Parts: sequence; C-alpha cells; structure tokens
Amino acid sequence: MKQWQESDLKARAEIAQEQLRPFREAAQTWPVYQEMRRQMRDDKTKHRWVHACRICGQAIWFNSDENSQPYDYTEEEQLALITAHVRQCHSKLVTGEEPWPDLPETGTI
Repeated sequence: MKQWQESDLKARAEIAQEQLRPFREAAQTWPVYQEMRRQMRDDKTKHRWVHACRICGQAIWFNSDENSQPYDYTEEEQLALITAHVRQCHSKLVTGEEPWPDLPETGTI
C-alpha cells in the first residue's frame, strides 16, 4: 500500500479547495430560511427548527436532534453544510447551466 507523502496530501487538499471554491462562494449568500417543522416520533408530535434552502425547500440543518438536544454549529460549520447542499443539489445554478429562479419574499418557490 502506498503511503501518502505530506506534499501529496497538501497538493490534493489545494485541488479540492479550488474545486469547491465556487460552491463555497455561492453558499456565503445562499437563500436559506428558518421554519418550525413538525415530525411524528413514537406517536408523539415533535417540533424542530430547520434551516432550509429557499430554492428547493430541503432541510440543510436542524437546531436540535429528535430528542430536543441542541446542536451548536459554528458559522464555519453552517457554511460547510450549505456548501455541501449547494454542490449536491444546485451545482448547475452555480456553474450557470441553469438560470436562477425568481424567489418569493419568504419560503420556497
């Protein structure tokens, strides 16, 4: 098994950062909204705040787990979550292959 040299790892990390740059830049101003969502669990209704994408409505992150234990994401971690969502779900918007939709004042399109 080949062992990676430190210079190889640094070079690969730089390439990965360069490939993610447009998605990270888009994530910095990505339209995200917060809403309360209801979920059924063990025959009980649970409510959790979710931060969701205004374009597709998909949840990007929740403020707590299903047992109401809070998550404490840093701003950098929130940006990483948005970056991952943008890359996975909206890469064609970022690259210009699809036009941006008109967004309403609140909620999703």
